[in-house]
Amino acid sequence: MAKFNIDNQRIAVIGAGVFGTALAKILAENNSENLIDLWSFEKSVSVQINSSHINAKYLPEVILPVNISSTSSLKSAVEFADVLFLTTPAKFAAEIMESVKELIKPNSILIICTKGLTVYKNEFCPVYLAAEKIFPNEINISVASGPSHVDELLLHKHTVWIYASKTADATFEKVDRIISNEFINLKISKDPLGAELGGILKNVAAILFGIIMKMPGAGHNLSGVLFAECVKEMHEIFTFYGVGTDELISESGIGDVAATCFSEQSRNRKFGEQVFQRLNSVFKRKFFIYRLFRIVFPRKFQEPKLTVKFLAEGAFTIKPLIKIANVNGLKIPLFRALFDVLAAKKPIDYLLEITKNPELYHNRSAKRTTAENQKVKRNFFLRLLNSIFNFIFKKEE
Repeated sequence: MAKFNIDNQRIAVIGAGVFGTALAKILAENNSENLIDLWSFEKSVSVQINSSHINAKYLPEVILPVNISSTSSLKSAVEFADVLFLTTPAKFAAEIMESVKELIKPNSILIICTKGLTVYKNEFCPVYLAAEKIFPNEINISVASGPSHVDELLLHKHTVWIYASKTADATFEKVDRIISNEFINLKISKDPLGAELGGILKNVAAILFGIIMKMPGAGHNLSGVLFAECVKEMHEIFTFYGVGTDELISESGIGDVAATCFSEQSRNRKFGEQVFQRLNSVFKRKFFIYRLFRIVFPRKFQEPKLTVKFLAEGAFTIKPLIKIANVNGLKIPLFRALFDVLAAKKPIDYLLEITKNPELYHNRSAKRTTAENQKVKRNFFLRLLNSIFNFIFKKEE
């Protein structure tokens, strides 16, 4: 595998989760004469990688090459790196970039591989947009994205990624030599935001697939309908960010969406299947009572806890995505319906209804804000209690 070697180049991978570790392994194999620095938030993971060449917590079945050196010090990982790959969960990406902005070498290349929305200055945004604001002009900011199931990468199964950067003409050749091999082909793009958006939204779409395709009566016909609606809503979001159709229909757009939604390997689809199993029986039998309880004690949307080997980025993307949609009036009925189900505002069968007829979501008579809706529901419940109270006491009189 030592096909491409770049003398005196330091390569760093920021994030030692499942994908980060797998990527570090591929880079180490591609560039066997180069040191690959792998940063882990957890010191115990770094110690184990350095002592046994195994990441037992996130990728226990894989023996890592000896030219991978792990550290829990961000300074040690980034200060000498010429090329850096960011693979941390998106929710932490802006914070990590802020902490290393004074450490990264001028003219180095930062490649964003994270697929989700981050928070920068109290606003949700794609990681690339946050990076543009955080780093000085002398840092080359880019995105690498495309179909990338870890299990297939480790088996050296073929795929194509997009390398996107405004400075792609100057940096593509170097990055191509680092990443490309007999099973990964790299293509060039000058629209990094477009390359990133597909990777962000495909995770939300995959959760929908995981839930809806478990429903009775769901089959290949419905999967086609669901896929088409997801692409429409992605187009709405791409248009809002000023990204064209070429990026939507690229390998990092629809290509990654298809690979994630239709594959049983997808962590986000698996997460959706787990949501279906957990919610289906509850909502079918107890939804009325459950909603009555929630009228008095409303529940805010709960993000899932991070679990070992099972980070479903789409679960952390849906809430900020809906906030962006609300502020900017985006029409994404199916993504909105998913949020409503996860927030216990709607029964799980509602997703099937909106998949088949998305306009039902926008044509609802209720156009109130969340606060107004809660007020109306509480008033209704109080009137109901008052009626019951009057009925009982009038009967006693």
